[in-house]
Amino acid sequence: QIDIVNERFSVSCSLSVFWRDPTIIDDHRAIPLLDKDDILPDAEIPIVLTRRGREDMPISLERLFANPVGSSVNVYYRNENLQPKTGVVRGSYKIRVTIKQSMSLSRFPFDRQMLQVFVFAGTEDWHIASEPPVEWLLPDQFCTSSVTCVPSSRVESE
Repeated sequence: QIDIVNERFSVSCSLSVFWRDPTIIDDHRAIPLLDKDDILPDAEIPIVLTRRGREDMPISLERLFANPVGSSVNVYYRNENLQPKTGVVRGSYKIRVTIKQSMSLSRFPFDRQMLQVFVFAGTEDWHIASEPPVEWLLPDQFCTSSVTCVPSSRVESE
């Protein structure tokens, strides 16, 4: 959704984040959603991050974007899983955010706007890699990174 008058646009995005944290449950930063008897060998365990677990994530979902409008970051889907064999946590998130963007309308209705989204990741305590280590044993669909942007709405002059 694009708001030309207020120089804002809204985006929805999906984000997958992986990090290795083999002690996340023992250190009470996550709570498993299955009993130990219900966990299958080599299966991921669904978990819920505690407040401390959310603070220790490699990214802050609330401070992920540059130039958000107020507190417009809305994490409307959140799913975390732990692979106990490797200690790898997989977080999947769906996020909506409204972002401020200067727009030049001098050539309206023939102008084009470059709507930029800047994403921040805290790297103070984390190493960011373009490909995960092989020993993490991730499924193939998670072993390459790519970004695809598709316009969700079009603004036309009346």
